[in-house]
Amino acid sequence: MVQLHEDDVTVVMSTSNASDYPPENVFDGDSNTFWLTTGLFPQVLVAELSQSPQAIKAVKLLSNGIRSLTIEGGEREDSFELLASNDEMPPCGNGEQFISQRIQLRSSNCRFFRFVIRSGYDHYAAVQSIEFES
Repeated sequence: MVQLHEDDVTVVMSTSNASDYPPENVFDGDSNTFWLTTGLFPQVLVAELSQSPQAIKAVKLLSNGIRSLTIEGGEREDSFELLASNDEMPPCGNGEQFISQRIQLRSSNCRFFRFVIRSGYDHYAAVQSIEFES
């Protein structure tokens, strides 16, 4: 598992940017921070890897409140293809704050990744971290 941190990833765009819970928190390596979405769905986060396009095989997502997620990737930030879709993300349970989910990706060399939270279990969703597996 390769964890990409602030120096390795740039958040290009996000639909939610609360000052206390910005999208950059997803890649800061701090287990006490997270990105919090607000308002309606879908919610989107686009990230750029600092290195040339890489073959990423899977993503490990530590999140809360996501019901349906699509992951897309591409070599350019304006051209994406579907890498994975999960319409049955499990809810947190038994007092868990975040749940870990490994999502297998369709093989593709990507520099940009778009995470689309299509629906949630409540009015918000939170992402604590995203790890890329090459």
